[in-house]
Amino acid sequence: MEALGPVLILVSIPLLFRWIPQNRIYGFRRLATLRKTSVWYDANALCARHLILLGLARVKFGGPMQAIEALREPREFPWVGGFWLDVKLGVRMLRKSWGLTLVGGLAMTVVMGTASSPSWLGTRRRSAASGHHQRDDGAALLAGS
Repeated sequence: MEALGPVLILVSIPLLFRWIPQNRIYGFRRLATLRKTSVWYDANALCARHLILLGLARVKFGGPMQAIEALREPREFPWVGGFWLDVKLGVRMLRKSWGLTLVGGLAMTVVMGTASSPSWLGTRRRSAASGHHQRDDGAALLAGS
């Protein structure tokens, strides 16, 4: 369906330049257009302009489904689907073996709490007396001073 825009543009060019005579196969075929030649050319030229605009819109914006998806994407939160799956699988695991889930949850809590502790992150603190920064990477904590 990606080629529909260029095809609409190419098909409408002969109609726009009034190159197609009255026929029953190609063009805007109605009783009024088939009766009078001037109405045939005028109606086909107008339809060709509209088809060119539609073809350009299809090239620029894609089809209707692409436009709907482009409008929908900014409103969604992409992490909601993954979060909901995590909750669903976590509840299933909790029902299936609650002891293992409890131990795993506690282990994750301890690891996350330890990793986010300022003494283990290597934060800098300012010494009040000297005014310069000292690196606190936990070595002083391990050395016992």
